[in-house]
Amino acid sequence: MKKNAAGSIESTINKTSGNSGSPAASRLAWLDGLKGLACLGVFTHHFFLAFYKASYFGTEMPSLLPGGLDTLLSYQPYGVFLNGNFWVCLFLLISAYLPACRIMRTPEAELRSRAGTMILKRYPRLMLPAFSVAVFNFFLLHLLNRFGLNYINKPLDYSFGGLLMHGLVLMWTKVDSMLIGPFWTLHYFLLVPLFAILLAIPSKKENRAMPFVYLIMLIVFYEYDIVFDYYMAGLLGVLLADLVCHRRFAALQQRFPVLSQKKALLPLFLVLLLAGLWLGGYPSYAEPAGAYRLFSFLVVRNNGTSVVLHIAGAFLILAALHLWHAASLPSPLSTRPFAFLGRNCYPIFMLHMLWIEYLGYYLMDRLSGTTGHYNLSAVLVYFCLFILLMISADLFHKSIERACDQLVSKICL
Repeated sequence: MKKNAAGSIESTINKTSGNSGSPAASRLAWLDGLKGLACLGVFTHHFFLAFYKASYFGTEMPSLLPGGLDTLLSYQPYGVFLNGNFWVCLFLLISAYLPACRIMRTPEAELRSRAGTMILKRYPRLMLPAFSVAVFNFFLLHLLNRFGLNYINKPLDYSFGGLLMHGLVLMWTKVDSMLIGPFWTLHYFLLVPLFAILLAIPSKKENRAMPFVYLIMLIVFYEYDIVFDYYMAGLLGVLLADLVCHRRFAALQQRFPVLSQKKALLPLFLVLLLAGLWLGGYPSYAEPAGAYRLFSFLVVRNNGTSVVLHIAGAFLILAALHLWHAASLPSPLSTRPFAFLGRNCYPIFMLHMLWIEYLGYYLMDRLSGTTGHYNLSAVLVYFCLFILLMISADLFHKSIERACDQLVSKICL
């Protein structure tokens, strides 16, 4: 008998988002691996932004790679692997999809309790680890400035009171990059999943009209500015959860039985994956070229932001990977290396910029001056920072992040 793809997805979701209430029980291993890959993409983006600025700014910056490859990366589809904004959108989409699935799979009697606990825990679980990194950065930068060891001449332009205000309040309520540059996304890491939880509650009971409601909301959000664009990841995450949890894929398969066959799923997987990667490669800053110019009217109407295309690409990739796993095909994202990345994804995100700023610039200057080869030095520095980042992220997860989770679980019981 042919294996039902939607049934496979739904049975997996049922096993992982059952009634245990444990955070681990609501996760799919490959989704955690994908989140880890997204954070690694953000690290790689910031590394290239630091040492190959043309990879983001395009022709506004001098090219440092043979054949102008770094300039091409700023606007060609294969630049998707360095497109930090796309990886942020993918991370947000997954972060919305997972809690939405938990809500939709929660028994009615437990819904209030579980939803309330998820909402209450979200802020302290994110804030405590991030604030500890911000405090470390504050005192480290203070000491480096005081003893004249600040290699990159980075100013400390906020007081301890400013640290408290930004670290505890401002960067969670608006787009704020005062403490550490990439922390501007924390506002969305907090609020987009909360938005998804609230949006998923009315969808707990199957309603055929809900997908159309989500699509109407997408259009409304699209008409506003960039602040609201990232919430589209929450909408699409809930939409995907609704399609999976309410067996809409199964209904589609009953109408088109060919979709239950692997030979039909694989081509569809490839189309969705390639389309998602292509949309994800839409330039975040450089002038679009080639077929990307077809989207000019969308970007202009949407106040000049490419976020909507990156979120659409992330949605297609997530849908494609669902098809892949529904067909019971091998899952590289569930292997140990990706499991490691997934387990440490939040520490990787929080710590990577510190390594680039406090060690990366120093090593690049020393190595390129000693060897006379800028690109060779960049390769060596990247792998050096990668190794140090992985070690420090794992230590951070096992100590600080785990302790914060235990504290939050005790408080929110």
